[in-house]
Amino acid sequence: GHTPPAAAMAAQVDKAKFLELLGALGNPDNSTRQKAETWYQQAKQAEPDSLLIGLLAVLAATEAQESIRRHAGVLLRQLVTSGHEKDFVYARCAQAHQQQVAAELLRAFEAEPSPKIQTNIGDVISKLTEYVCNKEDPRGSLAPGSASGWPALLPHLFHLADSAAAGAPPE
Repeated sequence: GHTPPAAAMAAQVDKAKFLELLGALGNPDNSTRQKAETWYQQAKQAEPDSLLIGLLAVLAATEAQESIRRHAGVLLRQLVTSGHEKDFVYARCAQAHQQQVAAELLRAFEAEPSPKIQTNIGDVISKLTEYVCNKEDPRGSLAPGSASGWPALLPHLFHLADSAAAGAPPE
């Protein structure tokens, strides 16, 4: 059987650990929050792949609390925004994980029932697009053999536009 990307990603990270982290980052108790912030900073250095995939798993988890999912989206957006090297871990991830994150973002955007979370996911996609389509920085290309680009993005957007048009009431 073919494993869907979401299941493959979930297998690599402990989503519960990331739900706990995000809960702790928003905790009013200082020591709880500081421990979580320390863990988060260390993870940015030591485990960028797990961190990206874990936050994405939470963002895409429709069963999780909306505020926690939105927090995951904010952190994820920082991690894929080039120019802030301290937070920008996407470039340090394995190429396969970069492809996986990009594909999962598109899937999550399309599947998301909450307009607020969909906007959150769209913000992450927008920041990632700025990086992967930057001709000055070929590290980000998702297009094999090309200096920049995200080959799946346009066909996916056209598909979403067609779906939206098909579902729109006739004028």
